[in-house]
Amino acid sequence: MNQRDIASVVVARRKALGLTQAELADLAGMSRATLSALENAAEDRGVTMSTLLTVLSVIGLSLRVDP
Repeated sequence: MNQRDIASVVVARRKALGLTQAELADLAGMSRATLSALENAAEDRGVTMSTLLTVLSVIGLSLRVDP
């Protein structure tokens, strides 16, 4: 799963929960612009792993890493 795949999952989950970008950003404690960068897999916008994990937690998802 690459960055674009993860972004697609985040967008799908947000929409399934009936949340706008602004609402999810508020719940996650970040700007809508930051959430937008994450959802658009904008590598040059400096979205951190911490930001991703926060958003995933708020929407009831998690990230698992297997060796």
